Order: sequence, then structure tokens, then C-alpha cells
Amino acid sequence: MSPILSACIATVFAASLLPAQEPVEKPADATATTIPPAAAIVIADEPRTVDPATLVPPPLAVAVTVDFQETSLKDVIKWLQEEQKVGVLLDNKALSDARILLSEPVTDHLQAEPLYLLLDRLRSIGLAWYVQKGMVHLTTIAAAKEHRVTLPYNLGDLLDAGYEPNDLSQTIQSGTAGPWKTGNNDGGGIVLLGDVAFVRQTEGQHREVAGLLAALRKHGRRTFSLDTPQHAVLRGKLEQNVAFSFQETPLDAVIKELARLTAADLRLDPEALRVAGVRDRTPITLELTDQSLSTALQAVLSDIDLTWVMRDGVLWITSQKDAEGFLKSAVYDVRDLCRDAGETAALRSALIGQTRGPWQPESGTGGVITFARPGVMVVRQTEWGLDEVLQLLENYRLALRASKPRQRGGVDPKEIVTRYYRLPTEIATAMTPLLPTMIQPDSWTSAEHPKAEGAILHSLPSQSSLLNADGFEVVMDAPAAAPDAGRALLVKNTVLVIRQSREVHDEIAKLLDKIQRGEAERYLDALPAPAAGGFGGGFFSIQK
Repeated sequence: MSPILSACIATVFAASLLPAQEPVEKPADATATTIPPAAAIVIADEPRTVDPATLVPPPLAVAVTVDFQETSLKDVIKWLQEEQKVGVLLDNKALSDARILLSEPVTDHLQAEPLYLLLDRLRSIGLAWYVQKGMVHLTTIAAAKEHRVTLPYNLGDLLDAGYEPNDLSQTIQSGTAGPWKTGNNDGGGIVLLGDVAFVRQTEGQHREVAGLLAALRKHGRRTFSLDTPQHAVLRGKLEQNVAFSFQETPLDAVIKELARLTAADLRLDPEALRVAGVRDRTPITLELTDQSLSTALQAVLSDIDLTWVMRDGVLWITSQKDAEGFLKSAVYDVRDLCRDAGETAALRSALIGQTRGPWQPESGTGGVITFARPGVMVVRQTEWGLDEVLQLLENYRLALRASKPRQRGGVDPKEIVTRYYRLPTEIATAMTPLLPTMIQPDSWTSAEHPKAEGAILHSLPSQSSLLNADGFEVVMDAPAAAPDAGRALLVKNTVLVIRQSREVHDEIAKLLDKIQRGEAERYLDALPAPAAGGFGGGFFSIQK
């Protein structure tokens, strides 16, 4: 199959009318009275998070106690090498281009916390890190984003558990920060080959992918896909009451006092404050008695357009803009709230309509709600947004428990319906005689089965597609796309009008989906060869 034809299949099939998924839990009798799902299914509280320490090399997961006060970056690196026995390589060119000096002061501390948190917090001076051949490479944030590696992930157990390949691929992309390559933009990529997903991304994004897959494998009421356990402690601190009186007190002194009163790790994000035009000496006048730290922070920061984010085991005081752009992902067990495609769509619509968001694609920016399968919801949103989603789910559960059990309607899988499948003409022509032989032959009208009701009623010409060499449709009225028109391929399309039972339509959709996945073949030449040992390589086995 040619690359262009494979791309055509993927593009056109994505727009085909596909039947809804079968319910995960179907009642024996669609007209029978059922117990409300919220009362019948027990949702576990654990696990609450996937610990990032389980996804970094062992030397970086070691718990360390250290206190740096205005210590030079050079001395911090020396401490890593000599005291922690961690090999460190500096990207001197990138640091030089970004004007980051080895004399840059570092103020940080760890109290029996994993070492990787210290490396992550170097973000405050513009640094990032990745591991290659057992060495920690320190570079700039911009340079680290250009260092992508390809790693394999075996998804066999998830597929066996009922997840669909395309749903997993979509969930991985929407449930992580990316960026992911779509169209002609730059970003990582994902290719599914059988039970294995090959993912090309930065090291930080690989940790997000691995954390999300771990959360899909085992999750509870709300399981953060990549959230250090130190954050659970900080969430408790946010509920702790404080009392204070500040009169023209500098902002940095206010934050230090709140940190002292609650024993919480509170810090100013100097770069974010600089961009927001807020000085650390900004005077604060405020008096509160027996209010939670969360309320106190809101009262202190709202007038100067600041807020807080929970990141790297620290409550960072940062700008509203930075906080709104810092999204986390969590997996929610909602088996008690949605069991099929209809209930899934209704729950998603309710969450988007009843929370502040913002949400994609409704607003073009913001968080994302994806269902890896009915009953398993992945949400990417701010810390507050994830809390709001959880609260709404809990309120819904309470309402369901108090509601009267009612009959649950459902569709009959044997019901005969007519659906339309738009395909490239070449594929439609090939599939017309094959479908009745590949999917439940006795369900199609034929000489052998004259009473069967399934049939391909019509094969109708449809609007042609104009695709470029990458398989993406060329939009002629878009100026940016016009240059591609000369290199585009005109693909004729045909609509197959098929009358069949709902369950057979389901099988048709799955067959077309398998054909769609043949598109992955066109990426193989771009993939580095897997490291020795097949698909079992670790996080750092395939390098750019």
C-alpha cells in the first residue's frame, strides 16, 4: 500500500460515521430495573498518585537532605558529582548562549526528599536536565525541548483490559503536555505497531507518558499521573489555619512568615514575578484570624494579580498567566457514573458546562477531558480545575445514591440500521465484495442466506479529497495551504450505504480501524532501531 493511499485511508476514515461503543456493563434485560451504578460499584481512594521517583534512574530517586544558600551553580554540580556520585555533563554552549554562568547563585533545600526534585527546581534559573548513557546532562530549557528520543511501550495488558488502540493514542497525546506533531507543526510522535507504541518525545514527556500509562493500569477516585507525594503534604498545609497581621510588609517577608507558620515550602518564582512586573518588596497590608493558608494566600496575592502553583514539591508564588498554563493530568475512576458511549458523552458535557475551565476545544485553549474507555476518564487541567472536577463528581455520586432506581434504556444490538461510510473509491471498490465474507457472512443477504437483512445498498460517488504528500487535506481557500496544491493528490471518494445490525456495524468499524492503523508503516523509516534486547529497553535506551 502506497504512503499516500495509507494517508488517505487515515484521513477519510477519521471522518466516517462510526457506531457507538457497546456498554462496558450491559444489563441482562434492557428493560429490567437496575441498581444505581453509584450504589453498586465501589470506587477506591487509592492510589492517589504515580510517584515520579519511580520513573527516574535510581540515583536520582535517593532521598537527600541538603541546604544551599546562595551557593554557586558550580559548587552545586560539584556536590552532585562528589557527594551523590552522579555524573553531570554541562551543555556549555547552550548555557553560554543563554548567558547562564557557573557563578549563578542557587538557593534550595531538600529534607529527606528525592534528588530529582533539586534538578527540576533548577528551572528557576533557566536550567533543565535529561539522562543519556547514565550521565545527567544539564542544559537550558529550550535546548532540552529539542532532545527527543524514541522509546517503546508495551500496551498489551491495556488492550487485553478493553482499551482500544486509537483511544489509547488519543489519551496519551491529550493527557500529556506535548507538543505532539499534527500537520506540519513540530513536536513528538506516536506510532502503534501491534501491542507496542513507539513514542518520540523529550525525556520529561516520556515520564509523563509512563506516568499516565501507570495510572491507567491502576487508578482510584482520582489518581494524578505524575505528582510527587510531597504535594499531598502541601495540600494538607493549605487547609491549616493561620493568623497574622501585616502592615506594609514586603511580599517576600510575608511569604516567609506564612511558610514559618505552616511549615510549608513556600517560595517566590522570581522570573514569573519579573515578567508580571511585581517586585518582591511590594508592600502588603492585611490582617486575618483563623483562616486556612489557602484563603490567606488568596487574600494576599489577589490584589497584585499573583497566585500559587504546586510544582516540584513546592508552593510557588507565581503569575496568574503562568499558573493558568501549568496543567496536570489525573485519571478518574467513573465506572459508577458512565457505562457506555451515551453516558460518557453526557458526563463530559456536564463537566465542561458546570466547571470554570477553560476547556478545549470549546474555548480553543485550556484543559482536556478524554475517556480512555467508558468508566475511565483522563482530565488535564490546573490544580483548581482538577479539584473542581472531583467535587462535581462527588456531588453527582451523592445525588445518584439518593435517587430512585429506574429502568435503564438501551439500544438493541440486533436492531437493523443504515449507516454511511465515506472511503477512497479504490478502497471502497475493494471492500465491497470483502465485507460480507470477512464479518458474519450469515448476516448478509445472499443465495445461501435469503432471509438475512444485511446488505451494501448503494455505492455512491462523493466529494473528492485533495491531499498533500504527507496525507493532509489541502484547503484551497487558506492562503498558507495554497503552495501545497501543486504537490497534492486528488483522491476520489465513494460512500458505501450499508444496512446491518448495530453489532455488525460495530465489527465493520473495528475492521476499518485496523485498516486505518496501517498508516503507521509510513513512519518506520524514520524510527531509530530498538536497542538490543527487543522491546524491553529502559527509559534511556534509544538516543537521538
